[in-house]
Amino acid sequence: MKNKRVSASLGMKITASFMAVSLLTGISGGLSIYSIKQVNEAYSKLLDENGAILQNATEIQYRTQVQYTLLSEYYAEPSRQKEQTIQQTNSEITALIVETKKKDGNVEDQAFYTTMAEANAKIAVLFGDITAAMEQADPDEAEIKGVLTRSVPLSQSLTKLAGKVQARQKTVLEIERKRNEQAMETVVRNLTIIGASSFVIALLIGLLVSLWIVRPIRAVGRAAEAISRFDLTQGDVSVRSKDEILALANAFNQMKSTLYSIISSVRTHAEQTSEAAKELHLSMSGIAQASEYNANVVQNIAAGSEHQEAALLDSVSAMEEVYVSVQAINAISETMNEKSREALESTGFGQSAVSGSIKQMQTIDIRMNKLSRSVDSLAVRTREIDEAIGSIAAIAKQTEILALNASIEASRSGESGKGFVVIAEEVRRLSGQTKGIAEQIAALVVGIRAEMGQVAVSTSDSSQEVATGIAVVNQTGEAFNAIGSGMREVAELIQEVALRSMQIAKQSQHAVSRAKSIEEITRAQAEGTSGMSASIEEQYASVEEVASSAELMNAMAEELRSSIARFKV
Repeated sequence: MKNKRVSASLGMKITASFMAVSLLTGISGGLSIYSIKQVNEAYSKLLDENGAILQNATEIQYRTQVQYTLLSEYYAEPSRQKEQTIQQTNSEITALIVETKKKDGNVEDQAFYTTMAEANAKIAVLFGDITAAMEQADPDEAEIKGVLTRSVPLSQSLTKLAGKVQARQKTVLEIERKRNEQAMETVVRNLTIIGASSFVIALLIGLLVSLWIVRPIRAVGRAAEAISRFDLTQGDVSVRSKDEILALANAFNQMKSTLYSIISSVRTHAEQTSEAAKELHLSMSGIAQASEYNANVVQNIAAGSEHQEAALLDSVSAMEEVYVSVQAINAISETMNEKSREALESTGFGQSAVSGSIKQMQTIDIRMNKLSRSVDSLAVRTREIDEAIGSIAAIAKQTEILALNASIEASRSGESGKGFVVIAEEVRRLSGQTKGIAEQIAALVVGIRAEMGQVAVSTSDSSQEVATGIAVVNQTGEAFNAIGSGMREVAELIQEVALRSMQIAKQSQHAVSRAKSIEEITRAQAEGTSGMSASIEEQYASVEEVASSAELMNAMAEELRSSIARFKV
């Protein structure tokens, strides 16, 4: 099986998932802060403008009363200082009217300011008339009182118009307060929807990450567990993702395929080795019988010369048969040696595949450890967010306390502080809403932290599955090492058998030559019989050693077959 191209690493996918969760959290918090800030800024601006208008209207009422009082005092006791004070007060009232008119954008209120300015201008004209009358040598008291009396309705009109402006601004403030409450409710509702959506998306991301990691690793773990039970009949592990887990699955499937081929090859070679060992054992038994027969023949030749020629002929024929059998054994040994080398090479391939799987599993283990550290780092970030939210809540609480104190101080100021009481009350209400939204964000962060805990648990489970896979692959490697050791021992025995067979062939050929020499040269019978007897005895000893080696090789081949039979292929 060819390895598929890895498009994105497992670490990149997990990092992207946590970045997405962090981005959702950041967007939710940013939208919350931005929306609240926009509503608060708009309403604060309106409060500032209305507060300034209310304060100016109150100041106009106050200075109008002061102006009328100064006119009365000036009539009772005229002086240059009082005259300047009245003129300054009238100018200040005019300036307040102009300033308030600029701040008030309501078209309906513009007529009030025009009427107020005209009334104040008439009061200034009347004051000029009073001043001119007072400067005459014989002031007309009736005329001065008449002028002073005409200023009373003007002052009252100015005061009433200022009161209407105050009432109008309070009505506008109440309307805007209700609009602000509706806007805040809309913001809270939208933020709640966004927060809930972020929580659901974060939950889905956590579940997807868990499925990406745990499900394929569990599939690899189940397949590895089947191999640990010597079962190679399971199908290949199928993984859809294109990351390190895919590389691990491909390597595992390749290892299983290689292991299947190796076990099949070793089983075939073990059966062939067992059959060859049995044939070798049978052949060596025949050779041993022939050698024993040759020894008896030589002894008979040494005991009685009357049967010497016939025995020599039989001995030559038997030794030629021995030589042919030894040649056949030598060929079998060469074949067995070649098969053992092939089995050793297959075992080496299996060990290489197992080593590659171990390295891949170790790489996955290192990535899972990095993932665990990333989860811990994200948990630290969420704690920092908790601290920031706590700071916001504390500031909101402090703002609420300051607003309460400002309301108390404004109440003490009487009529002139009513506008500040309304402003302080609105500030305290806004701080309460800010505190509530901070608590909602804190609840969302707690939910995200819980999801991170679930991801941490899934990461821990995946690490345990990887550890189990490493242990199983290590066991498979140990099994291959044991098979390799057994195959090397079998190869050594086969080489030993081949060496012994070559020695027997040489000795048999030498014995045949001796027997022919004895047949041709009967005069040297005693010496030839003695040398042939020694050669046959040496040959018989070598045959017994080869037979013992063949029996041992047969036992080891049976043991190898028993070990291989444990695998289901």
